[in-house]
Parts: sequence; structure tokens; C-alpha cells
Amino acid sequence: MNTDMVESVEEDKSVEIATTGASQYAGKRQRTRRRLLAAATSVVADNGVDGATIGAIANEAGMVPGTIYHHFGGRDALIADVVDEMVRAVGDGMRQARQAVDDPAVRIALAGVGLFDRAMADRDFARAFARLLDPASGLRQLLHDQVAEVVTAGAETGRFTIPAGVDAVAVDALLAVASAAALRVAGGELNIDARQSVAEVMLTVVGVDPTEAAQAAKEACAMMDAVSIGTNSQS
Repeated sequence: MNTDMVESVEEDKSVEIATTGASQYAGKRQRTRRRLLAAATSVVADNGVDGATIGAIANEAGMVPGTIYHHFGGRDALIADVVDEMVRAVGDGMRQARQAVDDPAVRIALAGVGLFDRAMADRDFARAFARLLDPASGLRQLLHDQVAEVVTAGAETGRFTIPAGVDAVAVDALLAVASAAALRVAGGELNIDARQSVAEVMLTVVGVDPTEAAQAAKEACAMMDAVSIGTNSQS
């Protein structure tokens, strides 16, 4: 093998090693971030936001406090990411519905079913969600804005029967149902059989006829199940 070929092979190996090293570092970083997010969620579930100190989160994760600063810059940024995950848990279902259906009732039901399923899969998430849905929290405001958009659309089209001027009250009531359902799932009082019923309750809050609410909730459950089956088949 001539010198040029040897140098080329060595360069290729160096690139491969560097690429592998970068990939491994990225994977390790992602795992650490996920571990810290899970720890923060667990601490918030037990102690609320005020009790979610850097020390408590680091202890729960089995890491030194400096790791939180390294990956998130501080406690507030870490808690903000926990909130973002919870917004996505509700918002993803609604975004999927927006792409698939125009019916605001199904969109509300999908948000409820998506949250219910997430709570069933992670009881710490469910308890933390309820704690973070405090009236003064950023999570509540973010979710309020998302849900209000759908509620307004449903009221304007006549799909939702909401008296004029109380749209915001209806949104608050929907969030209250979501919070109560999450707590009851976390406490083992509700199981998967209740997911459709919870979605139906959410729809009656905005004035959907009970028969139509049951149909919309059933459709939402079927759509979420189809997404779940598709995700599992790809993994």
C-alpha cells in the first residue's frame, strides 16, 4: 500500500472515530438531560415547585448539583423544560387533531385522552402536572392559551354551546377537569377504562350534547390508539 493510500485510510479512520465519539457524547448528554427532567418531575410531584431545589433534584437524579447548571443553566430553566414537556403532552394531541380533523370537539377530546394516557404511563408526571396547574403558574397560562383557541373556534361555529362572555370560565373548567383526572390517575382511582368518560366530561363542560360528546370521545380514543400502535410497530 503506498503512502497516499495509507494516509487516506488513516484519515478515514480518524473521521470515523471522531464521528462515533461525537455521537456517543450526544447520546450521553441526552440521557443525562432526560434523567434530570425525570428527577425534576418527581421532586415537583412530591414537593411542588418551591420544594424543587437544585439540591433536591440533584439528589433525586443521583448527580452533583453542577450537572444541572451544566445542562440547563439553572433550576428555573430545568423547571421550564418540565413545563414544556407537559404543554406538549396536551398540545401534541391537539396539533395531531388539527391536521386530521376540523371538529373542535374531537380536538378537545384528543387533548384530554392524550393527557390521560401520559398520566397512566407516568404517575409522577400526573402528580407534577396537577401541582404545576396552579393559577399563577406558567404551565396554566400556556395551556389556557392553547385550549382557549379551540374553545373559541368551537363557540364561533356553534359546536360548543357556551354563554357569551364566559369562554375563559369554560377554559378554566376544562383545566380543572384535566387536573382532577391527572390526580385521580396518579392515585390509582382511575384506570384506562375511564379515559373516554373523562373526555366526555370535558366536552359537556363546553356544552356538547352528551350523545355527540360520547361519539367524539370514542373517535379521539380510536385515533390515539392508532397513533400508539403505529409508534410501537416502528420501535
